[in-house]
Formats: sequence, structure tokens, C-alpha cells
Amino acid sequence: MTFTSWLQRHYVLSSFAFGLAAAVLVVWWHFDTDFEQARARVKQGSLLIETRCGSIEYQEAGTGVPLLAVHGMGGGYDRGLALGAPLAKQGVRVIAMSRFGYLRTPMPIDASPEAQAEAYMCLLDALGIKQAAVMGYSAGAPSALQLAIRHPDRVSALVLLVPIAYSPSTKGYARSPVPQSVETTILADFLLWSGLHLARDQVIKFARATPAELVATASATERARVDAMLDDMLPV
Repeated sequence: MTFTSWLQRHYVLSSFAFGLAAAVLVVWWHFDTDFEQARARVKQGSLLIETRCGSIEYQEAGTGVPLLAVHGMGGGYDRGLALGAPLAKQGVRVIAMSRFGYLRTPMPIDASPEAQAEAYMCLLDALGIKQAAVMGYSAGAPSALQLAIRHPDRVSALVLLVPIAYSPSTKGYARSPVPQSVETTILADFLLWSGLHLARDQVIKFARATPAELVATASATERARVDAMLDDMLPV
């Protein structure tokens, strides 16, 4: 190899490495900007309450019949509030909390649906609520089911929305394909953010259990609602 050819090859490799590094920095800057905006959004309005099960982040809306809104994958108490918003205007006291490991609720050693159900009991006890309806959405369904099974006298009604509740292949609760040890790291947020930008239809199908073609043919109002639900999944 001549010195000239070596120099040309070195120049090409250096240019490629520089371009790749610049692209990575640009992508990370966009991600970091969106992530910080998401963090700022969920920091507004929530409360931390100390219970016999530890700290739990929650927020309320409306007055009337108590309803515990249990969110699915992504977000936290904010997703529960969004799900219960129409009910809060119709005589329902919506109590939305962040499940284990989401937002400001700590991740305990035992984060099973059964343990999460006991944490719901702790929250209701701390708020002085003797009985409440429970609405479990998606990945929040297993723990909502466990609450009704373990404490039927405390649950006045059970509502399950697109529940990830049973998988015949595993003969038990369906589990998220992402390990819990990863779900609470920045990697999960970056992967979700990347999916929203590069494979949004797949995120709609996986995270919202809805065929993307149905969303595409929906009304502008409904498409805007779906987009807001997707974007508000950050931070995971």
C-alpha cells in the first residue's frame, strides 16, 4: 500500500467516524430534549404519600365514587389521570398512581402483581378509602385482577382495558418482553423514543394493542388522542 492510498483510506475512515459521531450526538440531543420535556411534564402536580408499603406517587381528579386508575406500560400516574379524565367530570373521584418503578414510585425487590396489589391496598388505606372501583389498563391489568381476587370486599367494580392478563403459552400472567431490570433505565426510554420516531406503527400495535391501519382511518380527533397517548408514554 502506497502512502497516498493509505492517506486516502485514513481520510475516508476518519470522515466516516466523524460523521457517525456527529449523527450520534444529534440523535442523542433530540432524545435528551424530548426526555427532559417529558420529565418536566410528569413532575407537575403529583404527590408522594408514605404508606405501610412505602412511598407511592399519586394524583387525584374529580369528586364522588372512588376509582383507582392503574396505568400500563410507560408514563405513570399521568396516564391513569388521562384515562380517567372523562369520568372525573361525571361524579367520579379518580385516583391515579404510578406503579412500581414508574416515575417516582420506587421499585421494590418483589414487584410481582400480587405485591403491587398490596401496594394499592396501602394507598387506599392511607387515603382513608374503604372501597373503590378499579380500572386496570394493559400491563396494569394483572395487579388490578390480583387486588380484586385478594381483597374482593374492597373492590366495588373491576374494569379491564386491553388487559395483558393471561398468556396460554406461559400458563400464567403475560410478562413484558423487556426485563424489569431494564425497564427502569434510560435504555428503555431511548428504545421507546426511537420506536416512536422510526417504527410508530409497531409501537401502536405493541404498546396500544391497536392495528395501525385502524388509527390511520380514524377521525382527526381520535388520531390526535392516540398520538398524545403514545408521546405521553415517556418517560418509561
